[in-house]
Amino acid sequence: MSRRPGRRGRFGGAAKFYPWANVPGCSAFWDSSRGLVLAGSDVTTAADQATGGVADPASGAAGLEPQFVASDGGGPCFNFATGRYFTLTHSTDLDFTAGFTVTGWIRRSVAGIQQEIWSQANAGNQKLRIVLLASNTLAVLEEGGATGDVQVTYGVSLAWRHFAVTYDGSLAAASRVAVYLDGSAQSLAINVNFPASLPAVTKDRIAVFAPDDSSAPLNGRLAWLGLWKRALTPVEVLAVMNYKRRT
Repeated sequence: MSRRPGRRGRFGGAAKFYPWANVPGCSAFWDSSRGLVLAGSDVTTAADQATGGVADPASGAAGLEPQFVASDGGGPCFNFATGRYFTLTHSTDLDFTAGFTVTGWIRRSVAGIQQEIWSQANAGNQKLRIVLLASNTLAVLEEGGATGDVQVTYGVSLAWRHFAVTYDGSLAAASRVAVYLDGSAQSLAINVNFPASLPAVTKDRIAVFAPDDSSAPLNGRLAWLGLWKRALTPVEVLAVMNYKRRT
């Protein structure tokens, strides 16, 4: 059974920011009090963790700002229902050309329809996408699946699930992408191997299709979303999943 996102608080008598210092290389993460924090190459100092960091923070589409709410698991999350999404002013912090990790908690409100989690575009053309398909699989696509298409079984669950997608272009083609659900590496259906490097992009969106429209938005909630410019190890994926700020 999947665990729910944990409650925030203080640990060891002092505030600790997500992610832990033993998971370096974070590019951005969501903070309950400040929203998106873009953090440069590593989240280690108070300056790194200042609102906006070294680049502009995310903004919701006009009239469609995702709603920040308390999840039923006690941890804060964003509600993306009714077509809400974030658009990011692109930053080199989010140029995942050689390696990346995208990880977080997700809870769909409905199964059996296509729903985008993360996407990047260049001049209106889709590049990298992480998407729940109508077949209830979690797909990682590059160039719309033309130059990269990796999928795993997600199932029909509407409960909170933790996901992590890692990419390392230095590895052999069949090993470049890994997908974790609830902390466990999944068996991949590799339709098209990912290339050894990914293109630079001009736009980032969360919970919406990558080109300049709003098709296939997520109908559900996301919590503790974090982005890294390298592939996390299985141990690090577990550390991120098990992260809790506790009293």
